[in-house]
Order: sequence, then structure tokens, then C-alpha cells
Amino acid sequence: CILQLIFKNLPKWKQTQNTNIRQLQKYVCDAQHVTSVTTNSYIYIYIYIYIYIYIYIYIYIYIYIYIWKSSCYHETHLN
Repeated sequence: CILQLIFKNLPKWKQTQNTNIRQLQKYVCDAQHVTSVTTNSYIYIYIYIYIYIYIYIYIYIYIYIYIWKSSCYHETHLN
């Protein structure tokens, strides 16, 4: 199954989330055998990757704002 390679490359989360990923993986792999549901399996992949990238962007923006506020904080005290 193609999804197994994709899920293995992604970093592991908590054990509860790993079980949910395995259930989704089994569902989508079974769905690939049906031609009408094959497109839905790829939609699940795109949604999962989109959420994964969104979390990384959110963390990046949060860290950037934190550093920016701390730098402004130091500048005001130096002046």
C-alpha cells in the first residue's frame, strides 16, 4: 500500500494518535480496492499533509512573534 510509506515517513505522534492513523490507514488501503473510493483515499492524504504543514506554520509564526516581542522588550529597556 502506498499510504504505508507516507505514514512511516511522517514522525510518530502519541500512541493514541498512532492507533487512529493505523485505523485510517487500514480504511484507506481497503478503500483503494474499490475504484469509486480511490479518489477519496487521496483526499485523505492531502487533508493529513495539509494539517501537518499548517501546524508547522503555526509553530513557526508563534516562535517568530515571541522572538520579535522579546527583541522589542530588550530594545525598550536599553533605551
